[in-house]
Amino acid sequence: MKKVLIAILFIIISINCLQAQDVTAGREIDTNDVLLGDWINVSLYVKSKPPVDVVWPAIPDSLGELEVISRSKIDTQMVEGSRILKGVITVTAFDSGRYEFPQVTFMYKREGFDELFSASSDPVELNFTAVKVDTTQPIRDIKGPMEVEFSILDYLWEIIIAFAVIGLGVFLWFFFKNRKKEKPEALDYDPKIPPHILALEALRQLNEEKLWQQDKVKLYHSRLTDIVRVYIFRRFGIDAPEMTTAETVQNLSRLVAAEQIEKIRVMLELADLVKFAKVKPLPNENSLSYDSAIEFVSATIPAEKEKEENNGGGENV
Repeated sequence: MKKVLIAILFIIISINCLQAQDVTAGREIDTNDVLLGDWINVSLYVKSKPPVDVVWPAIPDSLGELEVISRSKIDTQMVEGSRILKGVITVTAFDSGRYEFPQVTFMYKREGFDELFSASSDPVELNFTAVKVDTTQPIRDIKGPMEVEFSILDYLWEIIIAFAVIGLGVFLWFFFKNRKKEKPEALDYDPKIPPHILALEALRQLNEEKLWQQDKVKLYHSRLTDIVRVYIFRRFGIDAPEMTTAETVQNLSRLVAAEQIEKIRVMLELADLVKFAKVKPLPNENSLSYDSAIEFVSATIPAEKEKEENNGGGENV
């Protein structure tokens, strides 16, 4: 009976040993002797054949006197039919001495068994050495800052950039200071010709050129508004060529009927959109702007009495 029990026990131990041989755990280190505060990488791995379900243990923030700096992701590799799970634990110590990185136990499950099996890596000693001090030498003062020889080549790019910025600034200043403001073509007029006659004739010529029909929409609206603004300047003394649309409309509101103000406002605002926002009006909008300009000039022709007063005062406006 005793021999039977011994045989059964031997068989159980043999089975467990064979099972354990299928799964092995281990560790590798890049070095085990560093200066105080340096890092040591400890690589933990589990090798199984055939692959089994392995529970990777949680590594705390400290292992005794060792401080855990980081934990890598678990890497999986297949080597000669075996699966290897590998992770790197980076540790350090802030006191000199030899410290043990403890054994790490991995739990795994085998097919056909309900209980969990375990495999552990071996512990390893890590040595952290303080900087050696030669006590035979006298204590010396800390060295002061070292003087570096000045070289203009070290600041060459900064100098080039500085001169480029200064040069650009000077160029822009002279450019905007001396740039002559572009004078609208419509300002070249004969002061002896009454404003409404000059404006209506200029509008007629513009219409005959058919600019917007040739897809020259921006030029068309620029010419159209120049004619109208010069007419407003000569007819009412409002410096419309130098004003925004809002300022022009505001100044006209005291002198012209509301109906004409609204038409001229729409015409000027559409021209602004064409010139500055690159809006392309519909064909009927182009024609409507021309009609509004003709109607505005025709509706604001000075009466005979006003003409006589203006003629008596000098230039016919």
